[in-house]
Amino acid sequence: MSKLKFSIMKLKFNPLYQIFSVLPLLMLMSIGVNAQYCTPSYSTQCSNYNMYINSFSTSGGKTTNIENNNSGCDNTSNSYKYHANKVHDGIQGTVVNFSVQIGSSYPQGVKIFVDYNVDGDFDDNGEQAWVSSGSIPAGNTVTGSFTIPANATPGESRLRVRSSYSTTSFTACQSQSYGECEDHKFIILPSCTADFPLQPQNIGVCETENAVFSANTINAQQYQWQLNAGSGWTSLGDDAVYSGTSTTNLTVKNANLGLQGNQYRLVAINTNDNCSVNSNPATLTLVPTTQSSIVLSAAPSTDICLNEEAILYTAYTNGGTTPQYKWLLNGLEIPGETKATLTTKGLDHGDIVQCRFISSEQCVFPKNSLGIKFEVVSNLVAEVGVSVSYNGNNSYTFIAEPTNGGIDPKYVWYVNGQLVPNETGQSFTSETLAPWDKVEVGMLTSRDCAMPKLAKSRLATTGISSVEGGVSDIVLAPNPNKGSFTVSANTVVDKATVYIINSVGQVVYREEVNALNGLLSHQVNISEKVPAGIYIMRLIAGEQQSSTKFTIAE
Repeated sequence: MSKLKFSIMKLKFNPLYQIFSVLPLLMLMSIGVNAQYCTPSYSTQCSNYNMYINSFSTSGGKTTNIENNNSGCDNTSNSYKYHANKVHDGIQGTVVNFSVQIGSSYPQGVKIFVDYNVDGDFDDNGEQAWVSSGSIPAGNTVTGSFTIPANATPGESRLRVRSSYSTTSFTACQSQSYGECEDHKFIILPSCTADFPLQPQNIGVCETENAVFSANTINAQQYQWQLNAGSGWTSLGDDAVYSGTSTTNLTVKNANLGLQGNQYRLVAINTNDNCSVNSNPATLTLVPTTQSSIVLSAAPSTDICLNEEAILYTAYTNGGTTPQYKWLLNGLEIPGETKATLTTKGLDHGDIVQCRFISSEQCVFPKNSLGIKFEVVSNLVAEVGVSVSYNGNNSYTFIAEPTNGGIDPKYVWYVNGQLVPNETGQSFTSETLAPWDKVEVGMLTSRDCAMPKLAKSRLATTGISSVEGGVSDIVLAPNPNKGSFTVSANTVVDKATVYIINSVGQVVYREEVNALNGLLSHQVNISEKVPAGIYIMRLIAGEQQSSTKFTIAE
């Protein structure tokens, strides 16, 4: 296995070399363990004959030291244990003081090994940090020290203290008969005093947004951001993509998917000590952008009375858990209106209401709804039609078809001019009517400005269909549809009016159309004006009319 060798050179900073020459030579990046440390073995358990390291401790660490005292035989199965929670952190070039005590029965030789280049073994020159001068008498304690090399590799490493019966002729890994081996975590810190109280953090941004990586440093006078796009670290300069490359804040401008997964780190340079320290790497993640949608509907309708209250409802997609709403009147934001519905009075004729929808999902940009234009009138005509269908077995159902009935119209039904008791619904079904009986419905409108307050339908009998006189063979296709369909019929008049009425009697569409040679064909498209639901299409030609139901699907 190849070994990584590092050295630190004292360099003089100058305008040409202070950034680009110092950084590659310092090589102070934290490197993790890249090999599996060997596990030494003993033929006799350390608990036998008290052949063990009873105590081991260190001092001189920057923030923490090893203390494993009175531990006896830590592992009786193979006389080896790694103490990951007992840590010494030492700065390059500093002294590590230690104390070691062996078991009470027999003399043992002791060696200390440190993996200074953090390559996963103790085989390199200088990694035998200390060796006892012969065997240590039973139960005795020995103190000593060793120095962390100035060119030791910063990062997480290991310290191994190993004993063997009456000898020091052993390596870090070879088998022995008697003794014990302990491994401890050993962290090598760079000697440079530059440091990062706040490391750069991973960032996820939307496409085309700016990403800003930031760090806080101490004991640093100059800075250099570096990029790793998969082939190693390179220094950055300000250009069309990056700015702030020599500050503590790096801006990645108009981030695109080509930068996905790039890593960035800051090199903090201490010009006084001619040294530098690398920050932890931070990763850039690009989140694809998506679209939201929002649709408005108005109640009682977009045709309202003067000073009548109108309520606007929203339906949306891709809004997240906490979407926001901003309502606009004629393009200007209405102060304080931020709910999912808008209740308003005092609209003028021709006013247009929109909603700006702001999704709480990341990378879903705000969306403005289509505007709803209001027709404000002083009077509306309340009307009610009636259609009839045969159910079989002499059962007929009559259905009231309101126009400007408001949100809560009331109905009464008459047969031959006589009120039918307890029939107050929008439909009336009977199995006892004769062909000459005449059925009529009255509607009490709930619209304030609609007249008359009580509107009555034409007379209907069981002997006629929903198509009368001047209109026949009506076809609405396709049905169901998504708001776009064709109405066709035969008629004896030149002009007809098409009405589309929703389930609460509001007219959501009205168009006057021409018939050619007795044939009427008209394309209707209300897909962006109304939500899904059941609607009534009414075709009025002269004094005659025809109605049919249809469905607008999702």
